[in-house]
Amino acid sequence: MARTIPTADEADCWVPDPERLAKETADLLRFGTRVLAGLAVTVAGTLGGLAVWFAV
Repeated sequence: MARTIPTADEADCWVPDPERLAKETADLLRFGTRVLAGLAVTVAGTLGGLAVWFAV
């Protein structure tokens, strides 16, 4: 028996709420920015520590 693709009326479709989608996208971007900022601080601290280590 061949499977058919259900129509929108037949399927239990999820339609995203634009406001919720925008909020979740903004939250995800904010979180990603914090992670990248944390990595940048870690790398800068490591490089600074190595510079001091080799300078002494």
